Amino acid sequence: MAQMMKLVALLHESVESAIKDGRTTKEELLVLLDKAPSTLNNELNPFPTPNKLGLEDAWKLIQKISDTSVLAHMATALGFLLRSNDEACPDQPTLPEEMLDDVPALAAYHQAMRDELPTEQVHAKLQAHIRECEQDFVAYRTEHERRTKVKRGRPAA
Repeated sequence: MAQMMKLVALLHESVESAIKDGRTTKEELLVLLDKAPSTLNNELNPFPTPNKLGLEDAWKLIQKISDTSVLAHMATALGFLLRSNDEACPDQPTLPEEMLDDVPALAAYHQAMRDELPTEQVHAKLQAHIRECEQDFVAYRTEHERRTKVKRGRPAA
């Protein structure tokens, strides 16, 4: 029960944030879910109420506001990692610079554990570090493929 209350609270915060920063409006959400304002408010209330948001409506909200924090929390609670299907894109010009770029993310992850931050926050730091490592691999693969072409006598692209 406590986990469900936390999920509803996270979804409520995500919806409020999406409305506040202009990604959607309350009216758009009411139309999307075909709900009265009072019904949606009751369903997103993290405290025990007779009305709770259904999975289908939660799914629609998550898609509309493009906020995966609720999914990340669910994955963590179940012992999984949530990752994007998008391929990592290196954000540094060279492989050595890309590899050095991992250090702050690793340090932030370790610091979060030392500071005993909430599990969701530590998990977010872990995901950021994993993303940096994925960027390393993409940079390495690109460099490796370029060198392989040069060794075979083909000009590098």
